[in-house]
Amino acid sequence: MQVVKGIVAFSCSAGLLWAVSGHAADRSHLNRCSDAARELSGATSRVYKDRDVEPGEVEDAISHINQHTDRYNRAQRMLDSAGPWDAKDRDLAECVELLHRTRDYIESTQKKIKAAQEAGTQQAPVLEAAKGESKRQALFLLAAVHVEPTTRAFENLSAAEAKSLVDSLAPVDAACQKAMPQATKTPPPLPSGNAGSNERRVGQLTLPGNLSDRAAWWCWIASHRSQLATRALGNVYVVAESFGNHELAFSEILKAGDSWNGSATPWVFEVARDDKPFFAGLKKAISAWYTAFGLPMPEQPFPGLQVEVGKVREAVIAAAARNPIEPTKQHDKALEGAAKTALGKIYPKVAVPAAWMDDAAWTIEQNALGVPLRRFRSGQLVYRVASDPWCLQRTFNWVETHKGGGKYQPPGGAGILSGTRAVKCP
Repeated sequence: MQVVKGIVAFSCSAGLLWAVSGHAADRSHLNRCSDAARELSGATSRVYKDRDVEPGEVEDAISHINQHTDRYNRAQRMLDSAGPWDAKDRDLAECVELLHRTRDYIESTQKKIKAAQEAGTQQAPVLEAAKGESKRQALFLLAAVHVEPTTRAFENLSAAEAKSLVDSLAPVDAACQKAMPQATKTPPPLPSGNAGSNERRVGQLTLPGNLSDRAAWWCWIASHRSQLATRALGNVYVVAESFGNHELAFSEILKAGDSWNGSATPWVFEVARDDKPFFAGLKKAISAWYTAFGLPMPEQPFPGLQVEVGKVREAVIAAAARNPIEPTKQHDKALEGAAKTALGKIYPKVAVPAAWMDDAAWTIEQNALGVPLRRFRSGQLVYRVASDPWCLQRTFNWVETHKGGGKYQPPGGAGILSGTRAVKCP
């Protein structure tokens, strides 16, 4: 066997487990056998037993296998010190088996180290071209999309920043085409071990940190960077102007199922009513990303979201059917009229089939000395926008500021609060 440079060699007698006839194991042999077994069992774990040595691990692998070889040589000398012995003696089976297994592991790992050294020479130009934190970040972002296509790789990045990271892999691709063209044609498997490197998290996915030691991964990702970036663009989260965090709002509604009480911010019901302005706003927001990457935007960039909006609409209809209105008998024609006027400014095409006041009396707010500061009343409006198959209930208030002498200054109009609930139309 060819010994790899830097590796301790076997001792001269190592492995020569001669079957010497007539030499039955005596007490001395048995003692030395126990000593040899303890020596071999005390070695570090055989980390390369079921995997290859990577080029970046050669130095550590040599140190590791030298420790095993040193222990093997000592164990061999311990057993030899008792005199000739028979490798087939059943009393020595434990240490003989350990010697065989250790030698097999050493020889196998030496071959893997040699292969890693040869691969390292081939991969050196690629790993040299891959130096730099921006390239390493790009590797993990796109590798995450390769492993899990729904990963939000460009989260917390601007379109320009994401494009710059992807472009940084161009020199790596050039080096791969020259030094390792075959590596650009076959997707590599994930490393089975992390070799002590830190893990890297992208979105909800965790990748082994030693991925950046694999030239094959660099080559595959760099050569497919455009396709992977295009896939990643489909996962970019954007918010439409004048609309809120739709991901959170829709998720809460759909997760609640039949237990959802029908309450949400007004824009949720606007989307359920007519999703065209919502999707137009999303397309406007995402277009900057496709423009930055020089790619045409798909005709339907949010197919999954369109399905989700349909489910939200169904949830609104179902919630309204579960929520009959519960009006009080308190009314104030003037205040209710002012609230309807204010609501009409928000929704030009609105019908208000029901309105009422929450309480009959004013609530007065005073300072620490008992001097009135303001007074207010609140009430409810039940309204239907356009031809919605549901009604909405919303709170309004009327706040008057105290101007002295027991008199109050009316406001410019009623205030319409944002809290909205789907209810059954009366």
